[in-house]
Amino acid sequence: MAPPPRPPPSPRAQSRIPRSRRAKAPIIPTPTPLSALPTSSRNNSSSKFPHPPSAPRPGAYKLPTLKRVIYTGAFAAVAVVGAIYGAGLKAQKEYQEEKQQVVEASYEDRIEYLEQRRAMLVTQKMPLERRLRELRERMRMEEMREVKEGSSSGGEGNVAAGGEK
Repeated sequence: MAPPPRPPPSPRAQSRIPRSRRAKAPIIPTPTPLSALPTSSRNNSSSKFPHPPSAPRPGAYKLPTLKRVIYTGAFAAVAVVGAIYGAGLKAQKEYQEEKQQVVEASYEDRIEYLEQRRAMLVTQKMPLERRLRELRERMRMEEMREVKEGSSSGGEGNVAAGGEK
């Protein structure tokens, strides 16, 4: 019986083998460039390579282009969804950490935190109250203008519709 074949040597062991005894890589034939062919074989439609390698065949790149667009869109969608999901996870983690700090804090720290939070909310409340006051003023002016227009026109329907509330 024949001995089993030896496994190929590792790259390190191969560096110790002399070049003359190393296994040679197989030679893969490459197509002859079209420019190297004689002109008679260029015009021959039965040649092995009818189109130059750099020129695409008609309709040859429609499917790969469509695939490329689909893959690009899919990867972009995955990246966007991942970024949004990751941001949500980070916000949730920060909220949990802040909540844990408040629970573990002493009463003095909790009071201080709540006072800071109240001050922040009061500063947010001021512009909202101002806008609400302005809106109510405009609504009051609009009602007065409608009542004035209704009474000056002399029509009873306008006065009844706009004057009573």
